[in-house]
Amino acid sequence: MTAPLPGPAAAVYPQVDPGTGAPLMVKVFHRPFDPQTRAELEQEQATLAGLRHVRSILPTTSEVLPDGRTAIRMPRCPQSLAQRVHVGGPIPVDEAVAIAEVTALALAAAHRAGLVHGGVHPHNVLLTAPTQAAPEAVLSDFGLAARRTYGTPSGEHLGFAAPETVRDGTRDQRSDVYGIGVVLYFALTGKAPYPAVAGEPEAQRILRMLSADPPSLERDDVPEPVQELVTELLTTDPQQRPDSASAVANRLTVLLAGGRPGSPVYRADHPRRPAGAPVVVFKPERPRRRRISAGQIAAFVGVVLAVGAVATALLISDDDPPAAQTPPSPSSEPTTPSTSANPTVVRLDKPKVSGTVVELSWHGPPGLDYVVWFREEGRTTWEHRVAGQRQNMRLPIERGRDYCFRVDGSNVDGKHSSRQLTLGGAPCE
Repeated sequence: MTAPLPGPAAAVYPQVDPGTGAPLMVKVFHRPFDPQTRAELEQEQATLAGLRHVRSILPTTSEVLPDGRTAIRMPRCPQSLAQRVHVGGPIPVDEAVAIAEVTALALAAAHRAGLVHGGVHPHNVLLTAPTQAAPEAVLSDFGLAARRTYGTPSGEHLGFAAPETVRDGTRDQRSDVYGIGVVLYFALTGKAPYPAVAGEPEAQRILRMLSADPPSLERDDVPEPVQELVTELLTTDPQQRPDSASAVANRLTVLLAGGRPGSPVYRADHPRRPAGAPVVVFKPERPRRRRISAGQIAAFVGVVLAVGAVATALLISDDDPPAAQTPPSPSSEPTTPSTSANPTVVRLDKPKVSGTVVELSWHGPPGLDYVVWFREEGRTTWEHRVAGQRQNMRLPIERGRDYCFRVDGSNVDGKHSSRQLTLGGAPCE
């Protein structure tokens, strides 16, 4: 092996696949795991193996070395999002939103398979074509087994961690949703949501993370809908974040298409769903409080100072996965459904007109998040409404005018579009 890249939990060795010549990275943990942790890590790897069709997740394989340590092999990427931003500064808004969307799709796939990432941050969002205007991205370093062994974040990684992870070690799908906000915030600002302040003790920084309002984006060219989403993702209370990674991916898709929902994602006629029980949590659920008393914070800070924290494993590895496609503009032709072993199809039924209202219904696999697009005849721009996971919608129309409709559904494989149909059910011209 060549000289490794050292880390607090593991060393990462650049290698070349002897069979194909492809560049690899091999992550070798510093010490052997206990039998239970090793079994859990193997289960995580088996789950990831079942997600190889998800283009936004870095493929990996694991093995146990003769000395008992675990090694994880993965393809190599030119650089991480963290490296990209450190070299070139904050990136364009559309590119940042696209990378956040890829991250959200990867997490949605993992969550549906029962797998939590547990430590989303800019170092494990890897770019495969960093010189392009919209680089391809992939999410790496999934799993909780090793993170449980190496403790709670500290140092550089502390500023990227969800407040509940810092407070009591909780890592679940809600902290992963927070991680999407971290990735988007970092890409737009070049810093963590809660960066270290010169001379500030780590305990004081933790107190700030647990009690401060979500950080604002100090950047004039960021549209208001993007700022609003970042604020929702980075809120301290996990129950106040968007419902799921899939729902976040849906909203990012709308933003990439150049629009914002015609009405809020959580509307009065479609009440916001609670985040629900976590897929995986390190310790039993505790009653959630929006405010933490001064005594609780002081006690927690005392424990932090007494015990300390071990840094979460930092993976800066590289990869060459398939390209992550940029979502189409609403004026483009419908996208081709997934070509994986189980194709995803969205089928829009013939629109039904009743006076000045059109009733739309469509069909697709369970779990998709839908956006309805419509365009009045003679116009070139599209409008849209967010349907969530519903498969029907009523829209007002003007008598005597024709319209074109289309439905987009987001799932773990990307975006899937229906045919574009007119009021009469004919294809749009």
